[in-house]
Amino acid sequence: MDLDLKDKRVLVTGSSSGIGAGIAAVLAAEGAWVLVHGRDAARTEAVASQLRAGGARCSTALGDLSTDEGADAVAAVASREMGGIDVLINNAGGKTAAGNPDWFDVPLSDWLATYEQNVGAAVRLVHRLVPGIHGVARHHPDASGRSLAGRRGAAARLARRRCGNRAALHARADFPVRRPHRTA
Repeated sequence: MDLDLKDKRVLVTGSSSGIGAGIAAVLAAEGAWVLVHGRDAARTEAVASQLRAGGARCSTALGDLSTDEGADAVAAVASREMGGIDVLINNAGGKTAAGNPDWFDVPLSDWLATYEQNVGAAVRLVHRLVPGIHGVARHHPDASGRSLAGRRGAAARLARRRCGNRAALHARADFPVRRPHRTA
């Protein structure tokens, strides 16, 4: 498939394993220059080495995105080694509580850490990297507080192919996402 990503500079967060590593492999096969991100140096380099063995151009960045310092480190690598990015895929995330505990057994500190790991990480990188993407449309949040900034095109096509139309809607960036009004 041609996602029009040849020579695009793409950061995939959480790409040192799992779904993120799979996304990085697909983008690399499309000719993108992939920045593989993780918190563990050995795992991150293993994914990058595998991509390079397949002929891909890639770099690595380490950092805990739930902290400002970690996000700064990743943004610095993107700027220094790639001259910025064209596409940001916020894939990093997860939960902090082990296993599948009962709702009331999870302390507030775990809920807050999970929020930082998922939402805070994405917001940190959007603030640091998206303003530098050429041609990015900047939108003010709609009434719900949600907004998107980025481009149409490759990200929407990739999301639609991999995750269905709802994901593609969130990958489009020329308008704020709004929920349809329901009448009672």
